[in-house]
Amino acid sequence: MTVYPSGQSHTLLDSDRRMLEEGSAIAPDVIAESGARSIMRGSELPDVFSGRQRRRAPGVLFVSHRPNGKESWCFRPDKPRLDKPGHKYEQPSKRLGGAGNVLDILPSQHHLINDTAVPVVFVEGTKKMLSVVSAAREAGVTVLVVAIIGCWNWMADGKPISDMLEIPLEGRRATVMYDSDMLRKVEVQLAAGRLAEYLQSRGADVFVTYFEDAPDGSKVGADDHFASGGTFAELRMLTRRYDPSGADFVRVRLSRSEKLRQMLEDLTRRFWSEEWKGMGGHTDRDIAAKLIEAAMRHGKVVEGGVFVSKSWGSLEIEAKASRRTLYKSLGRLEERRFILERVKGKNPDKPGGFVLRASVNHYEGKQGNQDNVTPELHALYAGGLHLRAPRLRWSSPGYKPRRGTSKGTRKVRQGPPPKPRPAIKRLGKIRCHVLDALEAAGGDLTVSELAEAMQQKRPRDLRRRQLPMLEDAGIISVSEAGDTVRLAADWLERLDEVRAAGEEIEADELAGRRMKLKRDAYHRRHEAQPPKSRPSAAGIANVKASRAKRAAHTEEPPASLRTDAQERRIAQLVREGMKRRFAEEEVYGRRANASESGAEARPDPPPAEAASFARFPKMPPKVDGVYVHGQECECWLCSEEAELGDSLAEEGAA
Repeated sequence: MTVYPSGQSHTLLDSDRRMLEEGSAIAPDVIAESGARSIMRGSELPDVFSGRQRRRAPGVLFVSHRPNGKESWCFRPDKPRLDKPGHKYEQPSKRLGGAGNVLDILPSQHHLINDTAVPVVFVEGTKKMLSVVSAAREAGVTVLVVAIIGCWNWMADGKPISDMLEIPLEGRRATVMYDSDMLRKVEVQLAAGRLAEYLQSRGADVFVTYFEDAPDGSKVGADDHFASGGTFAELRMLTRRYDPSGADFVRVRLSRSEKLRQMLEDLTRRFWSEEWKGMGGHTDRDIAAKLIEAAMRHGKVVEGGVFVSKSWGSLEIEAKASRRTLYKSLGRLEERRFILERVKGKNPDKPGGFVLRASVNHYEGKQGNQDNVTPELHALYAGGLHLRAPRLRWSSPGYKPRRGTSKGTRKVRQGPPPKPRPAIKRLGKIRCHVLDALEAAGGDLTVSELAEAMQQKRPRDLRRRQLPMLEDAGIISVSEAGDTVRLAADWLERLDEVRAAGEEIEADELAGRRMKLKRDAYHRRHEAQPPKSRPSAAGIANVKASRAKRAAHTEEPPASLRTDAQERRIAQLVREGMKRRFAEEEVYGRRANASESGAEARPDPPPAEAASFARFPKMPPKVDGVYVHGQECECWLCSEEAELGDSLAEEGAA
């Protein structure tokens, strides 16, 4: 049974106090300074918490002491969310007047904020901050500990929050101390890397602490480290200087999992020994390289290989391939048995991934193209897969637009044609393969060795087709004898210049912006869309005027404007079998509504009359190509004259 140690409402339950003191190794005086108290019902939370957050009670409410002296709150429910198990903390809702994402620093440490000689440590969560402060005081170490409520919550709307700007970082030692799942969860790893890069951009000397998972596989944080008997000195031994290339993440991961290391070695061996031929083959190579790099950073051992969490959008940007090309390339990699399985995300908002086929025992059975492994290839994959050269794009063909015709017609388009697009010559992915092979070999190879590494049979074709463009750009140099190829000392800088001249950097930035727009639109697909814009009053008036002109042009002409020739043409069409209303449309155009034109439509003649008209021949007979009216001509004109003569005779007799 849990009871309050006093009759006051703002206090901790015995169970919550044991959780903080024993489970997180937090000193009692630090708990008291944090202002933590137990929450039994959602109504006990401040008004800035929403109804959803209140329904997560019971839990512990901490007072967040911001760097600017203001206060906020942080609520830690006892039970995690079912839909988001990693969402352990709740912060006040900005919609209800809350501060949103804030940093938490104990009041007793506020005097250390502006002292850049004091190191600063960024931890993930309030409990871990209190635990590190308790351990530092016990060890007699002066350090500023900052709590970030969630690995990404030092940002808001893609920008650092204002509390981050309150902490001076120029020339200061800063440590990113996230949980051990940073080594196996891509989201946490990206968040830690992004924070480290931000701290470096502000002039800090950045370090990262790498915790090791518990024996049962569960993650370990700073509070778990101290609760299990760890010391502050041991914590320093787990800390390494941050490497912007991300190589530290790979080294630490591989040093802690022998099975993962062997599987990645198998993937690397297959990558270098595979025959990548043709345009499609070298595109497959770049995609495979990006998948292996992702497996090194955050891959997870599963049955049959290594699982890599990777979205299609990020993969097509990194490999410099379009979505259609990526789709075809993934199919070819499955045929090569490089990809074992495609895995869908757990929910629509989470990326899926791929299972890369790998084995611990490299020599049992057929693992890739083992017969193609030569001494040159052994030298390449012995160093792993650390490719510094960015993936390159294929050349872009020129485009000369034509007017063309309107869809479904033969009418030529009258609008201005698109602007022509000139051809763009680029290095391409085959030359990217050349650079990768040279870099993996230490910077220089003979032409024969380079051809062997690229699985090409004729070295002279490589020398004649691929190397001249790289040599002209100053990226490589070829010996006078033409048998040795060597990377230039500044080959990466020269490569960036060539990429800029080929508009590759601009294309990469454009692809990134488009992907961001697509992602944002997809994640906001359930939100209420803003109302569509309405046309202006002037636009509506123009539309009405245009419709009135069109109606006036197509309406049936008044009877007073009809000519005898038009009437005769209508009678002729009716005698040929056409209904009268269609005959009038043929002669006068499309009829307007009778109510609008004021003229009544003429009724069709009776069937008997129409049939009698159809018996008369259409025109008089021809003699030598000339119409001849004989004495017994029965054409429509002679018939009308005969009827007119008969009517005049009857009138005269009367």
